[in-house]
Amino acid sequence: MDLKLFLIVTSFAIIARAAVLKNGIHIPTYAQICRRSQNDFDNCLKGSLQTLIQKISKDGIPQINLPPLDPWKVEEFHVKNSGDPFKIGLTFTNSQTRGFSNIQILGLRSNFDNDKKIELDIDFHNKQVLVNGNYLAEGYISDLPILGKGKYSGTITNVTGTLKIRGHVIQRDGEEYLQIDRTIMRPSVGDMKIQMSNENNKYPELSNLLVSLLNQFWRPIYEEALPYFQNISDELMTTRFNQATLKIPYNQLLPK
Repeated sequence: MDLKLFLIVTSFAIIARAAVLKNGIHIPTYAQICRRSQNDFDNCLKGSLQTLIQKISKDGIPQINLPPLDPWKVEEFHVKNSGDPFKIGLTFTNSQTRGFSNIQILGLRSNFDNDKKIELDIDFHNKQVLVNGNYLAEGYISDLPILGKGKYSGTITNVTGTLKIRGHVIQRDGEEYLQIDRTIMRPSVGDMKIQMSNENNKYPELSNLLVSLLNQFWRPIYEEALPYFQNISDELMTTRFNQATLKIPYNQLLPK
């Protein structure tokens, strides 16, 4: 469901070495040090990413307020479908997503041709992601009204895609820091199964029909909602990345 968020934390593998912030907080070494000038930098960072995922999946990095990978919590997001056979709006709240710690990094490509800019493309695959929380559904199936609320759970399998990170180097207080400008991701999904309880018993048969239709037509709904997810995830991921990259000098994040 909140697929567009599921690599937000992963690329913090650029913090793959010990670092000391200006306020004296020490960040421990989590993975191999990768230098931009080394010939095998892409393979090195790919391995560091994979190592970092395993090491911070439960605890995150408290020193820079980096949350754990599992579970990943999202307070609220919305999905709308305006095509046949139904028109409906879904609001999901208090969602928890599990399975991010199982992400496999398939490949990584970097571009440092300009010393003041950074480009990273990270290919990934996740065999299974589990999500649960609360939902509210309002809309119509043909001309029949739908009004449902309760608990939901979903199983999302074979998620693949490429996370693109773009940023530039800034000067602050005599130090260079990396500022992330954009994060772009459009994941593809192999399959999705959804279950919903219904606390509104006014239309129980229609609520059951809604779940059946969501499982049958999840793919066009996902495709229609994807631009919305891309917009919110770009903003969220960029903000989260900058919480870390603007705290640690660039020569410690990615030494030359």
